[in-house]
Amino acid sequence: MWGGDCGFDFETGQDYLVYAGRDDKGILWTTHCSDTELTEFAETDLRILRGEPPSPTDLLDEKNYWEQFNAQHTSDLRGRAIRSDGTPVSEDQLELSRERHDGFPLSGYPSGVGWATTEPDGSFCVERVRRGTYNLSLKDYDPNTDTQFVGSLSKIHVEGGKNVGGLNLVLHKDRLYQVRKHVVLLILIAGGVALVVGMAWLLRRRRRVVS
Repeated sequence: MWGGDCGFDFETGQDYLVYAGRDDKGILWTTHCSDTELTEFAETDLRILRGEPPSPTDLLDEKNYWEQFNAQHTSDLRGRAIRSDGTPVSEDQLELSRERHDGFPLSGYPSGVGWATTEPDGSFCVERVRRGTYNLSLKDYDPNTDTQFVGSLSKIHVEGGKNVGGLNLVLHKDRLYQVRKHVVLLILIAGGVALVVGMAWLLRRRRRVVS
């Protein structure tokens, strides 16, 4: 599930076609790089496995097949990201995460299912998003003022074949950014002071022992 690795995100209550093989002892096994897929997206495979005749879509060449598949089962999310003062958020990466009803993904695992980079005018497009409910989040840092801006959109409902446009993602100042930064700085200062005091105490003690 990390980066460019293979992986599959199973969700409770969904039906899947799982590709598996058998080892020498007859035990079924599968891998995280198999062709496992939701059954609703594996209609061609299921027809072959069931010995059913192909549909006209099954007989298309690969390019046209996937164009038709994406047009039917995925959608694009388009919008614009701006700061609260109206400044476009340029060349920053926003993250798309899917809302789950079963408590997953677990803490520590990547939650993003899509990414996109904002254009100079703040516009963005997340392509080929499958059906579901999603959240969009974005962070923007201004080095001139040492200010971080954050924003998110939640409950974005996506249906296959119906693009979602006009999303307006507004970023506000992250008030906790400076607090966290100052807390870390104070911890470092306190640690440095404690180290100096500790070293001075050890030196005095050694002098007493020597004398």
